[in-house]
Amino acid sequence: MRILFIDLGSAWGGAERYLASLMDAARSQGEWVACASPHYQHRKHANMHTEIPISYGTFPDIVRTICAICHDKAIGLIHLNAARASYLAPLLRPLGIPIVATRHSLSQASTGGQVRQWTNRWLSSVCYRAAHKVICVSDSVRSELPARIGHKAVVIENGVTGPDAVKFDLPPHGTLGYVGRLVADKGILDFLSMARQFAEREPRASTRFVIAGTGPEATAVEKFALHTPSLSYLGFCSQLEEVYPSLSALVLPSRAEGMPLAVLEAFSHGRAAIGYDVPGIRDVIDHGQTGYLVPLESGVDGLVAAADTLLKDPDNLLRMMHNARATYERRFRLDLMVDRTLELFREAAR
Repeated sequence: MRILFIDLGSAWGGAERYLASLMDAARSQGEWVACASPHYQHRKHANMHTEIPISYGTFPDIVRTICAICHDKAIGLIHLNAARASYLAPLLRPLGIPIVATRHSLSQASTGGQVRQWTNRWLSSVCYRAAHKVICVSDSVRSELPARIGHKAVVIENGVTGPDAVKFDLPPHGTLGYVGRLVADKGILDFLSMARQFAEREPRASTRFVIAGTGPEATAVEKFALHTPSLSYLGFCSQLEEVYPSLSALVLPSRAEGMPLAVLEAFSHGRAAIGYDVPGIRDVIDHGQTGYLVPLESGVDGLVAAADTLLKDPDNLLRMMHNARATYERRFRLDLMVDRTLELFREAAR
């Protein structure tokens, strides 16, 4: 099978990493892979990579480029990765090539208020009607799809690569970590507020905080770290396998997530997680078993209370760490995700 993967994301993130994993798996199983995306990082994962812009005004040129690839390379299946790429589905349907789209995010996770959220949901539903199948990365993502296209939806939870074995050692100091893009929607400001509360009540800084990532709020994080000895800002980290083992738990204060990859990565390293009780996050964290879910209305105070509960009971924390790793093994291994996805591709292409 010859597959064309299309991604139009504006930044390199979880959806783009997901695509790279799929392309690697497809090639390892003998499939020929083409990719059209604005990200040079995808180049090494495909047999052929075409760099394309991401402006909506260039959509006619994008469609012409994709049509040429499909014709010249005898493409047998098109995969549209994430919301922006899915907008191409109605324009590509006349090619007569099976289309599979992956939906990663929730409409309510988008910025711009309710009108924009409603518009995004309506536009996505129209576009998904032109796809043969729609992969949803969580039950919460699937629940947003309208009933008229629900029969096309298949839930395939994301997966990540984890270590073969894990040491369930507690750090000498309680250490809470944030891993991800430094944007307001991901809750980085709430994490900084947590660190401030702990620092104010613990002058000797017995609880440590670690931030790994970059983004629009990086300057604010850097300034905060200068005046907060208990917080370490690592910037962008390509070696996250060195970060997770240093944590007692991950904190993800997002307001909504399609499927939080940082939590899956933490679980793979046997680390518990704390997050708000919101769609996407509640699909992953089992309250009281692999971490704690905090009511959104309780805000930072609720996150601090959950962290206190976790850190003050080492035996309970160790139990959650073991549960987190077991959950990763059962649900969130990368091989489980790619095998199910490639099987769906082959069924769609028949």
